[in-house]
Amino acid sequence: MNVVMSIFLVFRGLSLSQIYYLAVVFSTVVFLTELPSSYLADRWGRKKILIMAVLLNLIYGIICIFARDVWLFIIAFVIFALSTALYSGTDEALIYDTSKNLGEEENSLKKLGQYFSAQRIFKIVTPIVAVLVAKNLSNEQFIWLLSIDNLALFGAVVLCLFLVEPEIHYRVESIKLGVFKDAWELMKSRPEMMRIVISKTLIFIGSFLIWRLYSEYFRQLEMPIILIGVMTAIYQLIVFLLNLMVHKILINKEIESRLNLLNVVFTVSVSLFLVNQVFWKNVWVAMLFFILLIVSESVRGPLYSQITNKLTQSYNRATTLSLVNLLNSALLVPLVLLGSFLVAKGFSFLFGLSMVLALVSIIFFRLRKSEN
Repeated sequence: MNVVMSIFLVFRGLSLSQIYYLAVVFSTVVFLTELPSSYLADRWGRKKILIMAVLLNLIYGIICIFARDVWLFIIAFVIFALSTALYSGTDEALIYDTSKNLGEEENSLKKLGQYFSAQRIFKIVTPIVAVLVAKNLSNEQFIWLLSIDNLALFGAVVLCLFLVEPEIHYRVESIKLGVFKDAWELMKSRPEMMRIVISKTLIFIGSFLIWRLYSEYFRQLEMPIILIGVMTAIYQLIVFLLNLMVHKILINKEIESRLNLLNVVFTVSVSLFLVNQVFWKNVWVAMLFFILLIVSESVRGPLYSQITNKLTQSYNRATTLSLVNLLNSALLVPLVLLGSFLVAKGFSFLFGLSMVLALVSIIFFRLRKSEN
């Protein structure tokens, strides 16, 4: 559904600014519920929280079928945000601790790469299916897409029932501090964590601002809906392959150096994407640099995850990772709100904000080798 989500929301009567307002609502709810949800994951177990997350995601999908005005969509996105908050940090903590339980901690980057890659498997094919089903962009076709998504989410609930909860490793002196307090003390005692968070977040937001409206943007450039699906499938395939091999790419370079390189690639791509929008509006040039900016941002996932996981302890890993994501949301809310204002003035202003965020990241928050 994400392939045509912005087109769908416009079809249901929302403006481009209102689409960003939904993103603000989503980010605000995630901000408020991020830490409590992951605290529960550390206390109750990651499996239970993941099941709750998928069930809420399913409810969101069902509401979208019937939503016709912005208020019902707001309710849907609040529920979706709760689902995301429950999922955030919990999935990566489960993956990392499982590797640790199996004595494969040294292969954690490979495992994280496989996990991030696995998220893309179906997305290589489903964009083509989506644009074939919704080729005429009719209400019935959108409902079919939502129904297929909801069926997949039901399958996800079943799969979650078979997850095995990894053993959480406790340290006596750490337990006395408490899960949340210790997570906060970790953030304060390691200033490099803040640099990592901001470096990751600014580029992510720059990518998100473009991704959130990309289908509607390319439709306005008169790109056929089938080509939007093909373009989406292409970048999903590239991200799938690169994440699968992330532990082998530039293996002689530190993780920080690899991330700095990817951040520069994103910055150059988004800058040229903006130049094309201002001077040419060539759909093929736009497609090329859109793929480059999305791929360069997406491939960073397992690398950043490896750094943050290695800096945390298993008993409060989900909470600490969510504290990182909380800081992400604190930046996301005002910047997406700014994006909702700028997009009303034109796509060029929105893309300009993405470029500025990327420049700030690579100039002021470049990662240092000593931080791993």
